[in-house]
Amino acid sequence: MPNLYLLRHAKAEEPLKHAFNEDDDRNRHLTKGGLKDADRVGEWFASKGIKPGVVLVSDSQRTMETWQKLSDRLGDQFAVRVSQSLYNAAPELVLEQISSISSSFTSCLLIGHNPALSEIAGASLRPASLAYCEWKGDWKDIERYREFRWKVKDRKSTRLNSSHT
Repeated sequence: MPNLYLLRHAKAEEPLKHAFNEDDDRNRHLTKGGLKDADRVGEWFASKGIKPGVVLVSDSQRTMETWQKLSDRLGDQFAVRVSQSLYNAAPELVLEQISSISSSFTSCLLIGHNPALSEIAGASLRPASLAYCEWKGDWKDIERYREFRWKVKDRKSTRLNSSHT
């Protein structure tokens, strides 16, 4: 039974203007508040004893820093896959990445971006918010994500709350 955690990166600095590409914001760092929020999420995972089998992370600076703060709390014994294609990906591409997870893993943490994560979870995910679901079947069944019962944890909440069914 797959367990999926979708985490929107923590609060990042305002977009930078890069000489080579004005639209490029991959290099935005987390704010001080974002670093604290990411640490809180890591603390929450640790307090619940949650250790994802595989971690998928967008290659942006803010998602990498979010993962670093979490891993500081959880340790470094994870299969981590950094993916350039998760950066500002459409929901279909995110779902494709999830469906390709090996059946040897029963849980996954994906750290990425809106709007894709909010669209998949059917809830507005603010920075450092988490959506969770589990389902019978395997990772390829993520295509039925709209049928799943998602739970959402806001960055300051201590528990997962039902989103929709």
